[in-house]
Amino acid sequence: MHFFLIDDEVLLKSSRSEIGGKGWGLVRLKKQGLNAPFFGIISTEGVKYRIWNTDRDFRDTIIARCQEILTYSTSKKIVIRSSACEEDNRYHSFAGKFLTEVITNIDELTPTLDKIAEHYVSTIEKEGEKISIGPHGIAIILQEFIVGKISGVCFSTKPMNANHQQGYCEMVIGENKLLVDGEIQPTRLLFRPSTAEIVDFQEGHNGPQSLPEELLAELSNGLIKMEWDYRTAVDMEWTWDGEKVWFLQVRPITKVNPSLNLYPKECTTCWFFDQRFIEPITPITQTTLIPLIFRKAIIEGMNMRGKTATIEPFYFGGQVYIPHRAYFDLLEGCPKWWLSSDLKLLFPDNCDCPPKQMKLLGIHFWLDAFRSLLKHWRDAIFVLCRWEQWKKKLSEKLSLWNEAELSKLTTAEWLTQWEQWQGLSEEFLEIHRWAILWSSYVYRLGGKYIVRGKERRYPSVTTWANNILTSYLSTRDLKLLSLLRTEYSHRTESLDFISPRWEEWLSGEEQNELFEMQLLEEKKDFSPTKLQPRNKAGLLYRIVAKFIHLREEQRFEWEKILNIQKKLLKDAGRRLVEKGILTEINQVWFINWQELTEALIEGKAINLKDVLGRQHQWCVEHVFPKPSFINEGGSASSISEEVGDTWLGWGVSGGRVKGTVYVTDNPTSLPFNISHPRILVTPCLNPGQTWCLQYWDGVLLERGSELSHPAIIAREMNIPMIANLPEITQKLTTGDFIYMDATYGKVSRLIS
Repeated sequence: MHFFLIDDEVLLKSSRSEIGGKGWGLVRLKKQGLNAPFFGIISTEGVKYRIWNTDRDFRDTIIARCQEILTYSTSKKIVIRSSACEEDNRYHSFAGKFLTEVITNIDELTPTLDKIAEHYVSTIEKEGEKISIGPHGIAIILQEFIVGKISGVCFSTKPMNANHQQGYCEMVIGENKLLVDGEIQPTRLLFRPSTAEIVDFQEGHNGPQSLPEELLAELSNGLIKMEWDYRTAVDMEWTWDGEKVWFLQVRPITKVNPSLNLYPKECTTCWFFDQRFIEPITPITQTTLIPLIFRKAIIEGMNMRGKTATIEPFYFGGQVYIPHRAYFDLLEGCPKWWLSSDLKLLFPDNCDCPPKQMKLLGIHFWLDAFRSLLKHWRDAIFVLCRWEQWKKKLSEKLSLWNEAELSKLTTAEWLTQWEQWQGLSEEFLEIHRWAILWSSYVYRLGGKYIVRGKERRYPSVTTWANNILTSYLSTRDLKLLSLLRTEYSHRTESLDFISPRWEEWLSGEEQNELFEMQLLEEKKDFSPTKLQPRNKAGLLYRIVAKFIHLREEQRFEWEKILNIQKKLLKDAGRRLVEKGILTEINQVWFINWQELTEALIEGKAINLKDVLGRQHQWCVEHVFPKPSFINEGGSASSISEEVGDTWLGWGVSGGRVKGTVYVTDNPTSLPFNISHPRILVTPCLNPGQTWCLQYWDGVLLERGSELSHPAIIAREMNIPMIANLPEITQKLTTGDFIYMDATYGKVSRLIS
């Protein structure tokens, strides 16, 4: 089927590769019940074969639909635009290269479709090798044209100074094209998405003086819905016709810079510094799972060394960070060169927290490991024996677990179930703590030399399971699918309760498109026959590998408990929805443990605005870069040269650069006679000119704004850009040497 209408079930189930990026966003808007202008989509396959020229029934269908739009539409116009699979990215911009046309009568329809399809083919041929690997093709959207009184672009967080408490919107009077092109100064608005409360309002020369209250409420509602649909912060284009808001486009925000006041004030390292928490953890995790692990891994670990812990975990970007002073105490001040390769990641080269020198260099490494091995040999035997006892207890508990009976539990029985599984987790962590130490001892005493190069023959459980999953996605071997579901379906991407299990990915319950694309890049093929060598490794090697991989083997079993606890929490969400305390089951992830128990036991109400605010924060933090190591917060760089004139504008793409100025009214005229670093100074950029950004080290604009398309592309390409610098093309001359700090919007002429 080549043509999709919004009422068609097939369109709602279509993939992004069938309908392109813009079409994919429109479908998601409709799924969330938001106002999108009536549209139809010709699939990428239909465009490829110009189905409107070969299928008379199809041509009659779209003509009838378009005639219907032209009849009832107040604008009497139809927008026909491309919906390409190719996306703008940090390496290349497709902005302005694919056509958008507007027609006012049916006779223009098929010639316009031909024009857009032919232009796409010629553009792709010109781009050649510049196009990144991925799905290609173009769908075509036929959409009612909306005449807007106020139009704008709304981000669920401010891209240059992101804080989950503030959404950001820019708007103009009239069509949205003015704002996207970056040719005007819009009205700017900061607001709280969860409450639609205005934080700051700055009137622009080309924007409205005020905003209807219901407009902001609809924008906030749309942002919250689409954030959860995409599971990340979003960018939405909209227009207001005087009565209601129409959402024209939506996509995830690709690049943001976190606000400096969100960073910790001391050197810290991500608790799971290998980034096991690949997504922000939720409030329910922060009050159930994280405190338990923190107490067992950090507090009691420090008590074992006779130290009193006075620290709390720090959350940045949804990740857990621990101050270096805590790690220093845990490792008893050992020098950095002594640490194993993974522990060295705790203290990067630009961190001076651990001591750097100690006597008996090198010998101390082996002596300490051997001394620890002798000292804790009883613990090793104890751990192995107790581990087998714990696995038996877990197996017995799992045999009694009946998911089908979950909904029949009373509140008291539900709480008892939770306490029992939580108790098993606590026992596990006591054993696991010793297993981590024990595997480290073996590793330090030469285990790494035995394991290195043989990982493929006897990989860890995690590596093994990941290989099978990757192989299934590339081969679709049903035997591998069966193996995944029977042996590994409880596995999660991270240790957070909200994290989808592999069974949810494979069954389509959770979004899996990007996940699959990421895994398929590896193109591994592990057929069932290729899985056998794991058990044929040498005896000595298997013994050593068993100790080294013991922590992985244990965590694999523990995740079975996390899977059941996740089901318990989902059931709790269902109960709270039935009581009218929550409106959606997924909101259970964004309440804390105290709120959950009070609501279940006492029926106490939960502030839904707080819940939406936490959900919004979780989505925003998806976009934050999640560094393993954070030192003390940054500040503006000092300039060693003598400074002349200084100007302030709007920093729209962060970064700092010193370079030679090139002033021009034609930004696509490239001055190859000016060496790098070079800075473009021009009145404005439009989307069709963003391809030239790759040739510049910085950009200064007289006009434009943070949400214009050139600014978005500059952020993706990590090119500093400052907008709203009136008459800067007259104040600077080609050849001037300047310093620009786009983080703060500051430009200074440097005096040689």
